[in-house]
Amino acid sequence: MSFDWIPSLAALLADNGDSLTAAIEWGLPIAIALLLVGFGLIFAEVFIPSGGALSIMAAIFVLGSIVAAFFDGLLVGLIFLTVVILMTPLVIVMVFKVFPYTAIGRRMINRGDSATPTERRAVVHEDKALLGQVGVTVTPLHPGGQADIAGEWRDVVTQNGESLDVGHPVQVVDVSGNRIVVRPVQPTQ
Repeated sequence: MSFDWIPSLAALLADNGDSLTAAIEWGLPIAIALLLVGFGLIFAEVFIPSGGALSIMAAIFVLGSIVAAFFDGLLVGLIFLTVVILMTPLVIVMVFKVFPYTAIGRRMINRGDSATPTERRAVVHEDKALLGQVGVTVTPLHPGGQADIAGEWRDVVTQNGESLDVGHPVQVVDVSGNRIVVRPVQPTQ
């Protein structure tokens, strides 16, 4: 296998350094272009599920931009390295701040339940009316199960985590969202 097609450093310097000079002159524009493409790929990684392939390509482009900047000079390379170190986390945070407000982000991120505020208030008030009511367990509570409260079977949990058998009287002591907490009461109550 021959590597004759790869130009050697001696061949580059043999033509009075014109090729090397051209590479150095183009170092900064190439570095800027590579950096922009790298940051664009970081941005795209959030929107396009690629299993990390876009992140790997972004890292290659950003590292390539640093190398290209060093071709332009040590100071330019160090400036680029500093910019990359400072801007990469900023770009990532910015992308995640912007993502939820994009069309794709709104479809992918669950914004909570779909009930309207009026529907939510109705459920909360209806369940709050159960406070203090007495019912009977219709399934064993270990500590969760179902109880017949106000003529309706409801999912309940016991207050202290105790187990109750079927037919045991219970009283509602707390309602929090869709969680109804009961405590056992004596049948004489």
